[in-house]
Amino acid sequence: MIARTIVKTALKKLVIVSSGQEPSDEQYAEGLEILNDMIGSWSGNVSMIYEETREHLVVPSGVQSFTVGLSGDIITSRPIQIVQHNLMEGGSVPEPIIGWTGSSFCGGELPSNVGLAVGGLTREYTLAKADVVEFNQYLNKYTVNRPDRLYYQNTYPNGTFYFNSTTDQIYTIILNSYKELSEFPDLDTEVHLPKYYEKALKDNLAIELSPQMCSANRISPLMLRSAEESKDVIIGRAVKLNTLTTELSFGSRYSPDQGDANYGC
Repeated sequence: MIARTIVKTALKKLVIVSSGQEPSDEQYAEGLEILNDMIGSWSGNVSMIYEETREHLVVPSGVQSFTVGLSGDIITSRPIQIVQHNLMEGGSVPEPIIGWTGSSFCGGELPSNVGLAVGGLTREYTLAKADVVEFNQYLNKYTVNRPDRLYYQNTYPNGTFYFNSTTDQIYTIILNSYKELSEFPDLDTEVHLPKYYEKALKDNLAIELSPQMCSANRISPLMLRSAEESKDVIIGRAVKLNTLTTELSFGSRYSPDQGDANYGC
């Protein structure tokens, strides 16, 4: 779906544009901004998110904490809620080998504290979730060992993971999480959301646009009910049946539109 269609339909619902009439550039721009604001607010409620994302995060040895986000140590969209994670020995390192420089893998020489996986992934271990109280009670966070607890701090713009010990080798975290819904970068770039989101976006955008367009008096009880019911459809269908799996390492970039990882800087 594209933003242009959603914005135009919402403006028609408000009788700001008629059938066959094209909105102005200013109306499109304002509609796009409010549409993305609305999607951002929906992302704060995991019941509005249609899937869990499953990722393989490759973490080198010598790491006690790392960040995940669009500018983090591992570059992918920031998790907003963690569902589950496990730990596997080893991990696949992309070719060419990507080195650790500063806080992220972004080229350079491979440091001595970064291990390489031999023969792919091996043993899998439970990696229990820790809360902040439990994490603060750990006194040996910098002891080199295999971690068995992981605490996630939902920092912004990058989320931060903390192990209860410092990694003694390269590991792969198998992470299931909820992530923010994709916003529309412009009016004509296709964003992939389930079809049942489209009506909810159109109905609710009309409600959100009405004060800015001086059209609040055009919102009928039927429009309000339709907007609420279309959101309820999303919440009712938020059964996490589809999981998206990718493998990421420090410095790799993941694009949900491309569906694969692009390594390097």
